[in-house]
Amino acid sequence: MITDLKKYKRIFAFGCSFTSYIYPTWADIIYKSMNPDVEFYNLGKSGGGNLFISHRIVEANKKYKFNKDDLVVVMWSTYARIDFYKTNFGWKTPGNIYTQDDLSMSTVKELEDLNWFLMRDLPTIELTTNYINNLPCGVIKFMAVPFDYEHANHTMEPDKVTKSIFNLYSNLYEQYPKSLYEFLHRKWNSIIRYTDSDLPIDYHPSPVDYKNYVIDCGVPITQEAINYAHESLDKLLTPNISKLDAISMFPDCDDRISKSYIQAW
Repeated sequence: MITDLKKYKRIFAFGCSFTSYIYPTWADIIYKSMNPDVEFYNLGKSGGGNLFISHRIVEANKKYKFNKDDLVVVMWSTYARIDFYKTNFGWKTPGNIYTQDDLSMSTVKELEDLNWFLMRDLPTIELTTNYINNLPCGVIKFMAVPFDYEHANHTMEPDKVTKSIFNLYSNLYEQYPKSLYEFLHRKWNSIIRYTDSDLPIDYHPSPVDYKNYVIDCGVPITQEAINYAHESLDKLLTPNISKLDAISMFPDCDDRISKSYIQAW
């Protein structure tokens, strides 16, 4: 259990758009609870799956050599995602395999299998969890969704194989607090709306949702961070806000997003 956030000199955050987005996330709120001179490396990326997150954690440790003065924070993503790396581009993280537009439908049909996604991701999370638990740095770990998230979204009852996977990795789930999705009562937020987007409802949790979640998980955030979350949400609830307006409100978030696809060691 982390009891003192201010003792760390660097923070490294890993995840998908729940970690690095156009407005502040749980990672930004934890950062705001640390000393003003702490170095913040938010290495999350929109659309990132768990393969991408695991690779980025290991690569960052190889580059930055995590030590006792560092805090590593991670939120694992949903399971039906596809990640790959292109030498002349960087990490491509189109997100959910069923809604992305980088792969052809024939390729999707060849790859798709909800049990395979669990068989691929849960060992990856298990290995990486053991890896970071044995590093000399402080660690805070979250899961965005529970194991049954993809099956529930596809209204599929877990079959015999699914249940055996759940049972095999039950000890892994016990190492994590309640997932963000479960904390939000299995419904993504829809409080933030835009006037100029094909998807006017932003289903990402709000800064206050993230704040409430990290508090529920026992993270000792400060009053300054709490105020920051509420002030950020107030900006996002400005009447008739466009998505471009929202982006311009948080230039630090926008800057790291624009660089995330080329970050490679």
